[in-house]
Amino acid sequence: MPFMQLLKRRDPRIDFVRGICLCCIFLDHTFDQLILHSFAACDAADVFVFLSGISATLAYTGKLERLGWWPTAKAVLRRVRTIYLANLLLIVSIAATLMLHRRFGWQEMQDAFGWGGEPLSILGLLRLVLLIDRPKHLEILPLYIMLLGWFAVLLPMIKRPLATLALSATVWAGAHAMHPGSSVFAGNGFNPVAWQLTFMLGVLCCRHAGVLRRIPPFPLDILAYCVMAAGLAAHPLLRSGDPWMTYDQLGLPLRVLLRGSNKFDVDPGRLIALLAFAWTVWRHLGADAPWMRRNWAGILIMLGQRSLPVFTAGILLTGLGRWLLLAWHSSAIAEILVTIAGLAGIVVIAWISALWPRVIWRPGERVLIGAM
Repeated sequence: MPFMQLLKRRDPRIDFVRGICLCCIFLDHTFDQLILHSFAACDAADVFVFLSGISATLAYTGKLERLGWWPTAKAVLRRVRTIYLANLLLIVSIAATLMLHRRFGWQEMQDAFGWGGEPLSILGLLRLVLLIDRPKHLEILPLYIMLLGWFAVLLPMIKRPLATLALSATVWAGAHAMHPGSSVFAGNGFNPVAWQLTFMLGVLCCRHAGVLRRIPPFPLDILAYCVMAAGLAAHPLLRSGDPWMTYDQLGLPLRVLLRGSNKFDVDPGRLIALLAFAWTVWRHLGADAPWMRRNWAGILIMLGQRSLPVFTAGILLTGLGRWLLLAWHSSAIAEILVTIAGLAGIVVIAWISALWPRVIWRPGERVLIGAM
C-alpha cells in the first residue's frame, strides 16, 4: 500500500495496542510490577515508544512530502513544546499535591509519587523544569521530548531506510560502549541515546511497510514464536534466585535475549523481543476484525488516541493510588478499588479530551494528538 494511502486510513491496531500499553503502564507504576515484562524481555514502555515512532511517522511524513523539511520540523518542535508544557504541568501538579498533603506524612506522599531525595526546594523544582532531574515515573515525557527532537533531525533521511537504520544503530551502539555510570542520563531510568533506536524502528517499519509485506511471512512467524516462547519459558528462572547464576546455566541465544532486563540502555534482547511481539501483532491482530468495533475495544482505541492527556493524568492517579495503598497497608480490597478507580479515571480523561479537543488542544494541533 502506498504510504500516502496509509496516511488516509489510520490503522486502529496502533491505538488499540497503545491503549493496552497505557493501562499496563498505569498498573506497572501503581504496583511496581512490570506486567508484560513477566512474559517477555520487553515491557509496555518498549511497545509504547515503538508505536510512538509509528504515530509520529503517520502524523508528520505527509507534511514532509508536501511542504519539505523545515515546515515539518517546526511542526514537530511545536509538538515538543506541547509535551514539555504537559511535563511542566505534571511537575507543578505533583509538587502542589505533595505540599497540600504534608500533614498526612511527607515521606509517605513523597514515596508514593516516586519523588525520592530531599524534600521539595526551589532549586529542586528548577532542576526538574530544566529536565536535569527526572524522578521515578516522570522520565517518560522528557524521553519523548528528546526522541521527537532526534526525529526532526532525521526527517530528511527516513526515505533511505538503510542509512537511517545504520546511523541510529551506530548511536545506540555508542551508548552501549560507554560505561552506564558515565552517561549524563545515568540514574534517570531511560537513556534517550539508546532508546532512539526503538523509536526509529517504529518510524522505519511504518514508512517502509510495503517492504515488510514482500517478506515471506512463514519463516518470520516461526522465529517470532520461538523468541516469545523462549522469553516466556525462561523468565520464571530469572525471577528465582540469583539471575546471574541463571544466565550462566542458559545457552548463548537465551543469554542474549534475556539481557533485556537492562532497561536503561535497551539491550539487544529487548529489541529482539519487541520486534517479535510487533510482528506477531501485525500478522495476527486483524484491523478489520468484528471485535475491534466492540465498545470495550473502542475504549482502548480512545485511550491510545489520547495518549498524552491519558498518560499525564495516569501519573497523578498512580501517585494517589500508591498513597492510598500505603495508607491502607496494601490490602487486597484496596488494590482492587485502586485499580478500578484508576482505570476508570484515565478512561474519563480520554473521553473528556475526545469530547472537547478544542478546549484541551489548539485546533491546529489536533491532528498531531497521536504523535506522542
